[in-house]
Amino acid sequence: IVQDIKVFNVFLGEVSVIIKNRYLTDNLIEAAFKDSLTGLYNRLFLVEHLKKLVPLTLRSGKSLGVVMISIDHFKAVIDEFNYEVGDRVLKKLAAILTQNLRESDLIVKYSGDEFMVILTNILDESDAIHVSQKLVDEFARAEVETFPGHFLKKTICAGLSMFPKDSDEIEQIFKNADIA
Repeated sequence: IVQDIKVFNVFLGEVSVIIKNRYLTDNLIEAAFKDSLTGLYNRLFLVEHLKKLVPLTLRSGKSLGVVMISIDHFKAVIDEFNYEVGDRVLKKLAAILTQNLRESDLIVKYSGDEFMVILTNILDESDAIHVSQKLVDEFARAEVETFPGHFLKKTICAGLSMFPKDSDEIEQIFKNADIA
């Protein structure tokens, strides 16, 4: 019995190292693909995800709606208040996007104050327009606390481009959405 316990302890020690390494690897991969402030996926994840999503979309005969979102006059928030308030505005937008989009849609913190939303399985461009307008309206109603008891309201703009209707090159779709 003593020998069996020793073998079992060695086994548990080896298994715990394997589990710990797997946990650390998973955390490292997640950190590489997520924005640390908002918890949303980042641009690197977007590129990797689209490698699978684009062929699937083409095969299904449906479309992707690519919505580029930026916060109007975001630099003024930083200039008038500070980076902490700017971070609260970014987090509020991330929360509104997450609450108002389907789980199958992809929300990405694209850069500074820019977010990109990939609307999957779109049958009609009017659906993507409707969703984009809903996001604009929801954020316009949101408030961000600047100082205790004081709130700030901001607006966003959203540009939409459809894949593959507007282009079959994803980089061109990104440019089109940004211009729109």
